[in-house]
Amino acid sequence: CALRRPVSFHVRRSMYLLADFLHWPYSDSDGSGCDDALISRAHEIWRHSKERLADDPSELDRIDAISSLRRAVNHRLKALTASYGIDTLPSLRSRKQSLEKFQDYGLIRPALIKDLLAVRNLIEHEDAEPPDIDKCRYFIDIVWYFLKSTDSLLHIRIDSLIYQSEDGQYDLFLRIQPEKQWKVLIKGKVPNDFLSEEGGDGKLQLRDFNAKKVRGNPQCATFSAILIVEGDWLLHLARDYFGMAGYWYEDHV
Repeated sequence: CALRRPVSFHVRRSMYLLADFLHWPYSDSDGSGCDDALISRAHEIWRHSKERLADDPSELDRIDAISSLRRAVNHRLKALTASYGIDTLPSLRSRKQSLEKFQDYGLIRPALIKDLLAVRNLIEHEDAEPPDIDKCRYFIDIVWYFLKSTDSLLHIRIDSLIYQSEDGQYDLFLRIQPEKQWKVLIKGKVPNDFLSEEGGDGKLQLRDFNAKKVRGNPQCATFSAILIVEGDWLLHLARDYFGMAGYWYEDHV
């Protein structure tokens, strides 16, 4: 796997890496805890909503319950957005659709949540009558499932992914920081022809590049750098990342 043109391996400002490694098998390495308040606050608001429906709720109780459910959903969406830099991920849609963007990364299914938001908007902006008690309790259950389905994302955040070639000879360790606009620190071992001084299609930029030859194997090198991942490659990486967290993206876009 010799290079087409010689490259000296030392500290360089910039190099390029073939993105082929993103098709290697991968696994997660470690994770860190998030702020428990990000989980508990949305559940506290949900419980308030549930309590408003106890006994024989009035019309105002039902209005309060629906409004509180909306607050619980919004709190969770904001927590996820801040923790995972959702706003900095590529959008697949021609106009801003916040819930659908979560869907594009396998995190939520928005239809039932949108029903709740539509009802709340009618109550607030058109003074519409709130849903009956059975419908309110239905929304209580929907939001409960929504919160439970996303709790794990705020309990432990994956810190890194490891990609390894099929033959096991090469691997790359990616330290991923979604909350910092998906900054990625990378290190590992690759064939020499995965590295080059020139960019182009199918290549990712490496900044603060530092590498050295592998003793006894001049055909490969170990390196560390900051990996610049943008556009479709960031979409690919983010889906791998959320997949390791148990949120596999399976829809066809």
